Amino acid sequence: MDGCSRDSIAEAIAAHGSWKRELADAVRNGRCEVSASQAADAGSCALGRWLLGSGASLAGTAEYAEVRAAHVELHRLAGEVIELVVAGRVFEARVATSASSRFAGASAALTLALVRWQDEAA
Repeated sequence: MDGCSRDSIAEAIAAHGSWKRELADAVRNGRCEVSASQAADAGSCALGRWLLGSGASLAGTAEYAEVRAAHVELHRLAGEVIELVVAGRVFEARVATSASSRFAGASAALTLALVRWQDEAA
């Protein structure tokens, strides 16, 4: 991802989806390759690296602030989910990532913020 174009935001959306699939796999399998602190680190994924790297040139915009806040919240919740997985509380992790969960709401908020940002970049 480079700069802030419709394409770079589309890549950010795809990276977000890929990261969510990895988290879903960890919940489904009851094991994960990252620690809760790594999952909670919003700068550790492709979207986070982009936001802190080339996307940081837009840090003064409302769109950036909305995406960054939603992204940080999603990672905070992901850290909680991974804590559950590591503790062997897989059922609770599944509930925590279900369609009606705070995690699902945060994920939807991030995707919506990215789509709005993409529309603004048009």
